Amino acid sequence: LYLIIRSDNKKKARINCMKHILSNIEYDNKIEPEKLIPDSEIVISGIEEIKHMEKNLFQPKQLRG
Repeated sequence: LYLIIRSDNKKKARINCMKHILSNIEYDNKIEPEKLIPDSEIVISGIEEIKHMEKNLFQPKQLRG
C-alpha cells in the first residue's frame, strides 16, 4: 500500500501521518480508534492519486494539491 501525505500544512501533515502509523500498530494503552482516524484529504491512497492525475492530465486546474 502506497500513501501520499499532503503537506501544504506541515503540522496537519505530521499529525495525520502519526495517526496513520499509530492506528496500524498495537501497543499498550492505545487510545480510542476514532481519535486515530487520519484526515482523508491529507492521507491519500497513492493508487487513487495516480488515477486522478491520469484522468486530469490535460486539465491542470483540476489537479489536487
